Amino acid sequence: MRIERLLPFIGVALFMAVIARLNFTMLLSAAGRVDPVLVSISAACTIPALIIKARKWTLIVKSYGIRYPLLAASRAWLTGFFMGSITPGRIGDLYRAFYLRRDAGVSTGRSLTTVIIDRILDIGTLFFISIAGLLLIVTPAAGTAQVLLIVGAAFAAFAAAVLMAMSKGLMRAVLNPLFRRFAPAVYRQALRAVFHDFYSGVMQMDMRKLLLSSALSVACWVIVIMQYYVISLSIGLGLPVAFFFGVIPVVIILETLPVSFSGFGIREASLVFFFSVAGASAESAFLVSIILFVQGPLICLFLGLFFWARDPARPGLRKRI
Repeated sequence: MRIERLLPFIGVALFMAVIARLNFTMLLSAAGRVDPVLVSISAACTIPALIIKARKWTLIVKSYGIRYPLLAASRAWLTGFFMGSITPGRIGDLYRAFYLRRDAGVSTGRSLTTVIIDRILDIGTLFFISIAGLLLIVTPAAGTAQVLLIVGAAFAAFAAAVLMAMSKGLMRAVLNPLFRRFAPAVYRQALRAVFHDFYSGVMQMDMRKLLLSSALSVACWVIVIMQYYVISLSIGLGLPVAFFFGVIPVVIILETLPVSFSGFGIREASLVFFFSVAGASAESAFLVSIILFVQGPLICLFLGLFFWARDPARPGLRKRI
């Protein structure tokens, strides 16, 4: 068995490790103190966050002079979320590009460009928010200086990787050996067209729309981070809001690593670690993670499954590029 097929089960192992260290008496006690009003307020924020995410993507699509309806974009985003949740590293999120191609007539390469640019803006925004939040808590919280250094180094590596990926010549040199060895002959012509079309789409991006999309990305992640904060308040934690702006973006970024399904296990383990740095219990961290997952990602996952089952889009590289 190839080792990469086992990577997603790292998340399962981490989840079991977290479970093993929990005091279930304390966990049930914390669960009994949950404020349903605050949880409901947090849950209600899932809808505006989804709308902002879909709207952000439609702005990127507008770089091609195409108006993609918000409702269609929301359905495609939810389906992409479902596909991403069942694939390591959330690569299934690229699936929404096939809806854009089918619904709006955008070529495969340019559709993929919109999704990848969207993800780059999201991750870049999370890094900025995390660094800003960590700078606010780096003095009073033990261990945050090391976290800040790690996040800063990871952001530098991410920025370098993005710059490399945006260089068509460099990526051609890197991918050509892999293409010749692994690409099936029947798909090679279509994949070459997608590659060139992707970079053509990159050059056509409208910087003003990208800046506005970045602003919407900030708004969306602020909502998500505040959901974590409100849930923590619902179980009686008094952690400062700056703490959540510092560490939750890191948790969300870690969830995208190809070692779990839908961040399962990674989210719980990282929250337990960061909460322990702030002096909160593992039981509190675990409860915050489960409540947030149920009221947000789990609902989006089932909605995505529903829309995919009703109206799946097909890659169809041989037929249309």
